[in-house]
Amino acid sequence: MIKLNSETQRPSRGRRLVGLLLLLPLVVVGLMVMERWRSQRALTIWKGQMEAKAEIFDVKRLWPSPSPRSLEFSNRLARVIGQLPTGLADYAARLSATVQKQPGQARRGSQEPNPLSSRPANVTNSWVELDGLLGKAKPALESLRQLMKDPPPDMGCDIMESLEKDSLPNLVNVRRGAQALHAAAINDLHNGDLAGALENLTALSGFTKLYVNDPSLVNFMIRVAILGLTVDVCWDALQATNWTEPQLAALQQACQNDKLLLVQMLRSMEAERAIRLQHLAWFRSHSYDAWVARWLPILQSLNWQPPKWVAGPVRCWRQWVFHPLWSYAWADEEELIYLKTVQGEIVLLREAATHGNWPRLSREIAAHYQDYRPPTPAWRFYITLPLMEFSEIIGSSGDSPSTYPYPLFSKASASTMKNLTLHQMVIGAVALKRYELRHGQLPQSLASLAPEFLREPPCDFMDGQSLRYRLNSDGSFTLYSVGEDGRDDGGNPLPAISEKNPQNPSPWAGRDWVWPQAAAGINPGE
Repeated sequence: MIKLNSETQRPSRGRRLVGLLLLLPLVVVGLMVMERWRSQRALTIWKGQMEAKAEIFDVKRLWPSPSPRSLEFSNRLARVIGQLPTGLADYAARLSATVQKQPGQARRGSQEPNPLSSRPANVTNSWVELDGLLGKAKPALESLRQLMKDPPPDMGCDIMESLEKDSLPNLVNVRRGAQALHAAAINDLHNGDLAGALENLTALSGFTKLYVNDPSLVNFMIRVAILGLTVDVCWDALQATNWTEPQLAALQQACQNDKLLLVQMLRSMEAERAIRLQHLAWFRSHSYDAWVARWLPILQSLNWQPPKWVAGPVRCWRQWVFHPLWSYAWADEEELIYLKTVQGEIVLLREAATHGNWPRLSREIAAHYQDYRPPTPAWRFYITLPLMEFSEIIGSSGDSPSTYPYPLFSKASASTMKNLTLHQMVIGAVALKRYELRHGQLPQSLASLAPEFLREPPCDFMDGQSLRYRLNSDGSFTLYSVGEDGRDDGGNPLPAISEKNPQNPSPWAGRDWVWPQAAAGINPGE
């Protein structure tokens, strides 16, 4: 009897083992199905709640449709840029109209013996050469000024087609056109031609309004950089004393709508979020090999070395095991984790569009990055999309926390709010000069400029308050921003700490950013 029971138990144990082995795949499949259902449901609920609050996740809703007018403008701009003399680019991309002598003082670049340009040391710059090149460019520049009288708000591209082909619109012609106008305005100031400088400055300001409805970050950052070009040449221009009040009113009108860039900065971040969702959807619906084949040639074209895993066991593991599991069970959860994480930064940017205080925004974004915690367990997710690191660096901060895996846009935010502050200084300085021309003296305060010359005092985006101003005993004025630290040091342009490059310190290194006084002994260009 005992022997019989022993013999009958062996097959029973074997059958149970076989049954467990057969059941295990079913359990795994069941768990994957449950994971998929749970994450899909959570993602749908969260996005529905956010969309009810007017959040937009669809690129097609964020981007305007291409228009025939935009396409025509792009073609005309390309023809105009093609007509510029080749040698002009050697000057246009390197000229400077504001030459800092020491903190709080600058020289007029247009009144230097030779054009101040970062051309190679063995190349001689001369106003005669620049004037000759601009003479050859006269027909093209006239066409460019006509184009910029009514710049189209939309860009002539289909966003879905661009994402599918991984091709961004070519904005090189926009950059070259703005640089050519910048050079022409400086040359006009050198020749004492204020009417010509005004015409070129007005056209240059038009580039900050070009493609305003296109939310792409690249387009936005180019417009912010062009804003910096206008600040550079406007300082030089405003040192001239023979402006008329109507001319200055026209210049002020051309520069007036720059505060809209704060709202557009936020929209660019929302657009970057939508683009990443589009990439996630493509990644999920294709094999891992297809993803590598899509992005690796772009990586190699930029002279980046491919990571070692591109050819090896890691790629095989992802292609045949991990990526199929992730695509089915964990992709929705990864999307939700990403959306919840970046939503915090977008909320901070949205608040910044109201309070306009860069130090506050900087602290809040830094805290947001530091508070990031990887999901548990993190091995189920990619977090950083393979081979996408290079495409996510635009606007990112080089000193950002290494633990934060998503694109970091603090550098883009800083550049935007700094250039907006400087441009507000331009508007304030123009209004002060208009007041002086009309009333024979400078005002006692910026509040005196409203409503005759300004709707409201110009804003300092370093603390969200109005720019600081005082009338000096010698009849000059001091106009300044409180600087990156957000603290008012009374218009002190001296650095708080020793600069690494004391020969050419950045004005932002000063305790305050002070609108420069023209350095003594420099030709005022009357």
